[in-house]
Amino acid sequence: MPLHNVDILGGILVAMWNYMGWDNASTIAGEVDRPQRTYPLAMGGAVALVALTYVVPSRRVAMTGLDANRWSTGGWADVARAVVGGGAAGGVLAVAITIGGMLGAVGTLNALTMAYSRLPAVMAQDGFLPRAFARRSAKSGGSLVAIFACSAAWALCWGSASSS
Repeated sequence: MPLHNVDILGGILVAMWNYMGWDNASTIAGEVDRPQRTYPLAMGGAVALVALTYVVPSRRVAMTGLDANRWSTGGWADVARAVVGGGAAGGVLAVAITIGGMLGAVGTLNALTMAYSRLPAVMAQDGFLPRAFARRSAKSGGSLVAIFACSAAWALCWGSASSS
């Protein structure tokens, strides 16, 4: 594959990753209290938080003079060590940043799992899937069958994607 195709594909994948989840608003709107008021407030707050969490750290790194082109996986932890120092404080900050990244990834996975599992549940209510997908948990309100089915399907896809 020519290099320019990889660049275009890479750009598309980055754009898809950055916008993933914003489409869930319509999927779960029926379960949101006062969505006409809640959505604009939540989206405005989310945009502000995303901008803040990108701009502030990026600006701080730019002030250090570190070459951003040398970053790779774990780049933020490396920056923490470089800014604070290689001692205990740098290690603690690097671990804190790594844990924050892990918590963010788990939160994203949980939000996407809960939102996307609504689709099979609604399809079951409409008669397009077996009724088991429509049964909801009394505790969470989610369809455990739909959640486990979606999770199993994603796990199978992840296994085939990681082996290629």
